[in-house]
Amino acid sequence: MRAKVLMGMMLMASANVFAADYKFVPPSLDYKTIPAGAYDIDPHHSSVTFRITHMGLSTFTGRFNNVSGNLVFNPQEPTVVNMQARVATANVDTGNPELDSTLKGTAFFDAEHFPTIKFVAKSFELIGPDTGKLLADVTLHGITRSVPFDVVFRGHGKNYEGAETLGFSARGTLKRSAFNMTGFLPAVGDDVELWLESEFNKKS
Repeated sequence: MRAKVLMGMMLMASANVFAADYKFVPPSLDYKTIPAGAYDIDPHHSSVTFRITHMGLSTFTGRFNNVSGNLVFNPQEPTVVNMQARVATANVDTGNPELDSTLKGTAFFDAEHFPTIKFVAKSFELIGPDTGKLLADVTLHGITRSVPFDVVFRGHGKNYEGAETLGFSARGTLKRSAFNMTGFLPAVGDDVELWLESEFNKKS
């Protein structure tokens, strides 16, 4: 136990030294120079945000905290994407605790019976040097549907802890009724916009 504590302190100290000396270098947009290998989502710099209409009067926004997942990438085969991500439905966050409780209930996410939303990459097509089309299987309410996403590659480089990091943004739209989530339709919209912002850190 003592050895683990000392090791942890040494790692924190080395990270702090690196952070103190860190000089920001803009990320490279050349995906061909990304080191091949396995990457984990950085939960501190990743999010899943949703937008949905309310009473036809406004577009409401919420998010999920604590995203997890991984990516395996090879720059020689950029369209062969092995990626999955997960969010806990209990982590929905609108900034309104009463509304969060409603969203976790049976009318919406039913977090007790369906605790996880999963995103699994199915196919990927390059559209431009930093853009692409991702088709992902989304599992929600125990139902899996394929959802297309527009993806923007934000670049890669070293983060302040010295880890190789990749950044992506993705946008897609699903119909919640296709996942048997029909609470308060049509007053609350059927189309749900999803915004995925993610950073992946290379495994050491």
